[in-house]
Amino acid sequence: MALDVRNLNFLAAAESWTVEHFAGWLRDGIASYADDSRGDSWVTSFPPLLLDHHRDPANQISAVFLDLRQRSERAYQRACSAVGQLITHLAWESTVGYVVPLLKLATTANPPGVVQSVRKHLEAIARIQPVGEWRRVMNILVDMVADTRTDAETIQFLENLYGTTWWEPYYCAPLILATIRTDASQWPTLKTRLGSDLGWLDDNDPDLYTQVCDAVESIPRRPAREGLSEATVNRIDGEEMQADVGSSYDLSLSGIPPPRVVLLAVLNATEPASVRPKARR
Repeated sequence: MALDVRNLNFLAAAESWTVEHFAGWLRDGIASYADDSRGDSWVTSFPPLLLDHHRDPANQISAVFLDLRQRSERAYQRACSAVGQLITHLAWESTVGYVVPLLKLATTANPPGVVQSVRKHLEAIARIQPVGEWRRVMNILVDMVADTRTDAETIQFLENLYGTTWWEPYYCAPLILATIRTDASQWPTLKTRLGSDLGWLDDNDPDLYTQVCDAVESIPRRPAREGLSEATVNRIDGEEMQADVGSSYDLSLSGIPPPRVVLLAVLNATEPASVRPKARR
């Protein structure tokens, strides 16, 4: 990736910055951005970096940090540490407008301890005030966990959120995807528990819903029973699916009963048709 010549002054200066220098630079600049009363003047708050006021500052700074990495891995690591330091020591008076850019930076920088620190901060907020716009922060945190953490960590994080005031219907997608990759036999239980969330996903986020459908359809069926013809195995499978909608064959997403396309496949004792429910749009 070619370096942006407009940022050469920043890159040259930042190579020698300490973690504390990066932290102060980010803290002051992001605080200026979060101050709505300043309008577009925040673009001058990250000297000598030149930013475009039409674009998200976090995305721009993340890109510049990656440019910095090409010049100095050590300087890049100091910048990442600064992001982690600011998040670890979030003040009570921190606003959503301040935390969101920092967390977006952390998605790229991925410093240690970010998830735990932000989760602790949000839990403390929920104890003393309505979560309101802080849901934006949790949404970014959930996406960050799903994108950068292991499936086991993602499952644990989302299971801890389930049933709390922070839970959002679309969180079911990363939970299901991570669980299927880890242990596909858990899908029937998840489908029953997250049925209403899946319905919301189908209606509101077709792309994410499609990812879930693809993952569910990839779950392998049990191998054919030894000594039986394939047609006989399919007939037995169909009977078992009708008798036990919670079995490993129940790959439908729409709850009980399964969608019409699956029922037809069962009744006709044919090879399983697509388990993807017809879009309700």
